[in-house]
Amino acid sequence: MGFTETLDPAMLEDLPHDHRRPMRRADREMTPKEALELLRRTPNAVMATADGEGRPYGVPVTVAFVEGVFYVHGTSAGGRRSSNLTENPFASLTFVVEGGWDAEPYSLFYASVIVDGRARMVTDPEEKTAALFALADVCGRERPHEHKRAYIESMADAVEVWAIEPERISGKRRAPKA
Repeated sequence: MGFTETLDPAMLEDLPHDHRRPMRRADREMTPKEALELLRRTPNAVMATADGEGRPYGVPVTVAFVEGVFYVHGTSAGGRRSSNLTENPFASLTFVVEGGWDAEPYSLFYASVIVDGRARMVTDPEEKTAALFALADVCGRERPHEHKRAYIESMADAVEVWAIEPERISGKRRAPKA
């Protein structure tokens, strides 16, 4: 299953759309359907975590979405992201599409979606394998299934997979005037 192929707009509509306060520029807020379209086109994000003291850390990630859960992977060597998520399970994924510069007001045309949720390390072998196949589809959709299987089997023990269960979502855009 590829990135967001199972993402139903109703899943997004059920999530709270504000993050502790209303969006300041409500005129730029995206609908759940618009947010879904951006997620379908944008499999890369910046994942933000914080350690137990609240020190932030952001890292680019490739994301797969399967049955209501966002998945990312990383080394099992116990890096900073893994340590942060062990200490503080909250994470944020920021997806951005740049649309070019608006030179007059020195501003950018863009669309972005932020997903906040609680992360957990995937320990179930079946779920981990399914998540790794979904990630392989994002990175190499054209590769044959058997090639993906061989690759996943060769590296499954060397990677961690984290699941982010979405709790809040917000989408915002600034588009050129028609």
